[in-house]
Amino acid sequence: MNKISMNSCVTPAPRPDSACETEAGTLKRRSGAALIPTLGSLCLAFTLAGCTSNPAPPGAAASASHGSQAPTERSAASTAASAPTTSSVQIHGSVHAIMMQGRTQARVALSAATAPHVFGLGALANLNGEVTIWDGEAWLARPNGEEARVESTPTPEGDATLLATATVSQWQRHTVPGVLPQAKIAELIARRVKASGAPTPFLIEGQVSRLAWHVIDGKRITDASHTGMHGHAAHVAASVRGVLSDTSVRVVGFYSTRHHGVLTHHDSDLHMHVVAENERVTGHVDEIALAPGAVLSLPKR
Repeated sequence: MNKISMNSCVTPAPRPDSACETEAGTLKRRSGAALIPTLGSLCLAFTLAGCTSNPAPPGAAASASHGSQAPTERSAASTAASAPTTSSVQIHGSVHAIMMQGRTQARVALSAATAPHVFGLGALANLNGEVTIWDGEAWLARPNGEEARVESTPTPEGDATLLATATVSQWQRHTVPGVLPQAKIAELIARRVKASGAPTPFLIEGQVSRLAWHVIDGKRITDASHTGMHGHAAHVAASVRGVLSDTSVRVVGFYSTRHHGVLTHHDSDLHMHVVAENERVTGHVDEIALAPGAVLSLPKR
């Protein structure tokens, strides 16, 4: 994978509590408080030879890109042997803007993320649910009372207020030998990727021993001061939520130590979304533990 230098590329906003929430399916919502929507604009521009920052004015979309696109198989870890090894990441919006500024307006059309080899995650405009992109196919989860309505389509309509995507042509697979909790996932990725200012996309396929997810419901978000809840906790309380156990899943994620408040929550280096096709669930991952035999895939170098 081409090396990307960050230098003074991005100055992450102060880490708010939570950003895009994604999770859907047919599990029931637990009652809880609502949250203050926030989503700002931040423009990140990454290039292969270096990095330039280009903050967007208020209301503008944020985007970060590095690399070029190349077609690949629908299978997450398989690609044509002749395809070049590249990775391109783009970020529209920021967690800080959603959490701290309540800006959740449309920033990018979902149709912009449906090219081959594109993987991504985000929150729909006005926090009306979650979006997960798996090899150009969009999985959408929208709150519907106490449940989440899930659909998958290669031609999604609508917009996202936060959307991070990566275009990767080749993946390197790493089999998990034992149970791997979330904290160890970040450590494993950190050991296997080169230090870089750019976010690292990753995929997980296989069994999870436990996975907690949620799908944000912007209509349930109110002033958090009424409940004493703030940030990520308030977002989760205003969500459809569920737990998967001993289930086969696919996970799209990003790892970064330099994008707190931009791409990840203030207290995490990971941002992940799940697709559990058999369960008709997709959304934001709050907690995950991988079962032995699960496969972690990183962009091939």
